[in-house]
Amino acid sequence: MAHALIWDTARGVLQALMSPKVWTIGLFFFCALTCSYAYQFSAPAMLLGATGWSVTRVGYLVAGFGAAGALAMLLNGAHSDRVCERRMHIVLPCVLMAASFLTAGWSGWGWVTAAALGVSFVAFNAMQGPALAVPTEFLAGRAAAAGIAAMNTITMFSGFGGPYWMGRMKDLTGGYFAGLRGLVVPSLLAGGLMWALTHSLERKAVVLRRMGEESA
Repeated sequence: MAHALIWDTARGVLQALMSPKVWTIGLFFFCALTCSYAYQFSAPAMLLGATGWSVTRVGYLVAGFGAAGALAMLLNGAHSDRVCERRMHIVLPCVLMAASFLTAGWSGWGWVTAAALGVSFVAFNAMQGPALAVPTEFLAGRAAAAGIAAMNTITMFSGFGGPYWMGRMKDLTGGYFAGLRGLVVPSLLAGGLMWALTHSLERKAVVLRRMGEESA
């Protein structure tokens, strides 16, 4: 009995590690967090240049963005739960992030750049609740630990990739604008990955419901 339980557990863990859904959600968070880390590590310097404010006032501005992001996280997550919808509550913020980075990367007006950076940060935080709820739709039991561990292993590389990208672009171009424009790609890729994953989950749910109705 014990050997059978161990075998079932090991098989479940292996299936989780090999699941395309686990890798898809892992790549989604990698792309999204790459944008977040790229912004967060460079935000003070970018906002100093955009606003011309003192370090203290820029600190208050960053804190204001954080408060707005926390509120957006609560509101978007609550609305997603209330209407039982995940896809658009995640994809739309990803598209908004891409638009914000594009605006910040091309704008020559300091306050437009600062506002766009704030919007990108708020959009990132807004999608956190719905996005973190998606893995629970296909991971459960003992295999969930392995699946979440694999997902986190993929995403941890974003902590290197995002800051490195911004630093490298700063060295090559002398500014942050090229780096910001480059973040449009992972933002849209994150949205595309989540669209594909949620569509797959919804299609599977429909098939299972029809099978249940036919068997009944």
